[in-house]
Amino acid sequence: ELLFRTMWDTALLEKKLGRPSGALALFSDLAGGRNPFRAAALEELAKHYEHGERNYEMALEMTRAALKLEDSTALRHRETRLMKRIEKPRPRRLL
Repeated sequence: ELLFRTMWDTALLEKKLGRPSGALALFSDLAGGRNPFRAAALEELAKHYEHGERNYEMALEMTRAALKLEDSTALRHRETRLMKRIEKPRPRRLL
């Protein structure tokens, strides 16, 4: 259990220090196996895919995986918002 807590704390530190690749690797490791931080790691991955990469499909997948583990209002809200974004095509920007 101490290992998972250390990984979680390190991932948050990497994120705070502006090193997303280190944070993503740790969040992915935590999301991949059974541990107390799995749902939270999936939520962090969903945030990354939504805001960082604008990959709404992947963000929705991560959100739904987190919801299977732990239901919360914030995750439900994220799921609804992502579904709307996926359904509604974004307007093209003209040069």
